[in-house]
Amino acid sequence: MNLADAVHLIRPAVRDGGMWADLGAGRGLFSRALAEILGPTGRVVAVDRDRWALGVLAMRARLQIGRAPIDVVTGDFRGLGGVASLEGRGFDGALFANALHFVAEAGTVLRRWTERLREGADLIVVEYDVETANPWVPHPISLERLHTMAAEAGLPTPEELGRRPSAYHGEIYCAVLPGRPIRRTTGQGGGAAGG
Repeated sequence: MNLADAVHLIRPAVRDGGMWADLGAGRGLFSRALAEILGPTGRVVAVDRDRWALGVLAMRARLQIGRAPIDVVTGDFRGLGGVASLEGRGFDGALFANALHFVAEAGTVLRRWTERLREGADLIVVEYDVETANPWVPHPISLERLHTMAAEAGLPTPEELGRRPSAYHGEIYCAVLPGRPIRRTTGQGGGAAGG
């Protein structure tokens, strides 16, 4: 998946401006997509445990002119204590892109992060739509499982925003647990994607 694919996939759930968290950001493909959509009045906080990956992201973020700044935070998004520097911040949205499949208790993590969002904020999930675990996706979160997890955690019903073919595992879907009405765009189908 490239930057244009990532932007197209999440754009319907992201408004200009505001502060968003990219949780499990890695090298930041989706952090950079958020920064492009949010524009210079926005801000992205990219959280990951991998300092090397965040270093790559920080280097790439410096090259993005006219886009939202990206702050990198080393920490574990699974526990609130892992990102203590984010306490008290109210986010306008949060994104988990190919990160929740590493978490056994993903429903609990989703609920914890929705509590950190401002009222009306959206939470975006990008995941492989697979049921069977493998070494790279140890806790798969198919769209059906995301619906079940959201219901069990008392969260809004996820809405699918789009899909992309994946070079690794069938398809990647993008869904939002909406805090407000989602604007729809046309042309949600898509070209080949790595991810």
